[in-house]
Amino acid sequence: MITNARSAIAADGLLNDDELLSLFSQGHRLSSAYDTGLSRIQNHNIALYGDRVSLQQTQPGFHEPSYTSYTHYWQSVLGVSRLVSFL
Repeated sequence: MITNARSAIAADGLLNDDELLSLFSQGHRLSSAYDTGLSRIQNHNIALYGDRVSLQQTQPGFHEPSYTSYTHYWQSVLGVSRLVSFL
């Protein structure tokens, strides 16, 4: 639940449902920018999800932050993803 936020408008440049289905039916794979980025940093002070659960370091999700934003105003996880095939 996100409070005090407006609905998306066309000027935001977001894909609609049909555009998303078309994009991902072409075989593009998503991965987490957090997981990818934090796996490349040797010394950081961020608690990782893989540190609290039984995951191998090579398993997707290991390098996700252990905790994400959850406050009175923002009650959702941060979903930052990217298209791997475009990088």
